[in-house]
Amino acid sequence: MPTWSPLFLLPNMHIQNPFENEYLAIAPEDERCAEINSRNPTFLPFLDRFTDAFRRKIIPSVMLLRDAPQWVKSWEPVSGFRDILSICAVVLMLEYRFHSRQGDYEQALGHILKPTDPKEQ
Repeated sequence: MPTWSPLFLLPNMHIQNPFENEYLAIAPEDERCAEINSRNPTFLPFLDRFTDAFRRKIIPSVMLLRDAPQWVKSWEPVSGFRDILSICAVVLMLEYRFHSRQGDYEQALGHILKPTDPKEQ
């Protein structure tokens, strides 16, 4: 059975379903966190202590690393994996925003992609 280890916490990223590949995962508290807690009993209590600025409880997402080759453990693959999820969230939000404006998606997209004409300014 592969061993997962926490890399870092993402308290401002609230996801419901894990985002993962063969070696890395960004996940909410799940069975992998329970397995980590079996090796380190302070892990789940640590996750349960997070609050927002108004002292409301939040559950941070956890970036996890599975037994991986050395090249995966460097900063570039880890940050790139996190960035992919961030970019997907931005694109999804833009899609939602454009679709919710009375179905005028083509006009909104054309406005963003339209080259700037100095004469119009």
